[in-house]
Amino acid sequence: MDQQYPINVTLNTEQFALKWAEILTDRLHNALDKYNIGKLDGPLWMSIHAAVIAAGGDAEKVITRFLQYGRFIDMGVGRGVPIGLAGTGAFSAARNDDGTLRRNRRRKKVWYSKTYYADVMRFKELYLQIFNQQVPGQITEALAGDISMSI
Repeated sequence: MDQQYPINVTLNTEQFALKWAEILTDRLHNALDKYNIGKLDGPLWMSIHAAVIAAGGDAEKVITRFLQYGRFIDMGVGRGVPIGLAGTGAFSAARNDDGTLRRNRRRKKVWYSKTYYADVMRFKELYLQIFNQQVPGQITEALAGDISMSI
């Protein structure tokens, strides 16, 4: 079995998904640490959770939750303009002629998207290898909602 994904092959699909969710949570925490995002006991770190919805030992969905703010960090948006500043002279003073900020350049820190999607692809490979089934569901995401993967 792959050393990076220590999942026992005698598990049913629910146990497999639970173990994978635990590994994913650890990897997301490691990604936050790698990109030096927040504190180890900060709100983003503490908000990362993964849950499995299952019936009779068969996993139906894996849900990953964290603060929406984490997506903004991943995309490199949302920094440098306090609430209430837009439309004022101070808003224009903080920007160049092309509209970009003079300070606090936004930079992507792909802690989430890179880690999550790589692990989802690996999950699908392992699921096919162990259970001899394709993962029939699609990965869905909405900006304001949870990330879920139907199995």
